[in-house]
Amino acid sequence: MSTKRLRENYFTFGGRINRKKFIFRYITICSVNITLQSFILVPIMVPLILYFAIYHPTSIYKLQQNNIYIYIILFFLGMINIPAFFAVSSLYVKRLQDLNKSGWLILLKFIPFVDVLAVIIMTLYLTFFKGTSGYNQYGEDPLININ
Repeated sequence: MSTKRLRENYFTFGGRINRKKFIFRYITICSVNITLQSFILVPIMVPLILYFAIYHPTSIYKLQQNNIYIYIILFFLGMINIPAFFAVSSLYVKRLQDLNKSGWLILLKFIPFVDVLAVIIMTLYLTFFKGTSGYNQYGEDPLININ
């Protein structure tokens, strides 16, 4: 997949996508994110835990005192999670626009105490409700272009 196509599919906020693309792209992002996190966490954490288990078996709590390891892990996780966050947000906005709703509704994810419920309800809504048939203010119906 070319860089331009990757950017259009996952990192732009304009246009519409249908349910099938939403589900498959969402699963792809989650799978890649989990895989990359595993490749980062396992090589960093396993040797660290083994080191403390072998050389300091009674003081495993020293692992908590060495904050530099935690900051390294958080840095690498951020390098993975920030692009994943934008990609998922892009999918949500495009899907909301397919339902003829404003993409600004995605900001509900940032309201404290409402965020978890909003994400669950919004994800179910975006997954199961059919988009607007025909043209709407956000563009052509994505199902029209399918052969």
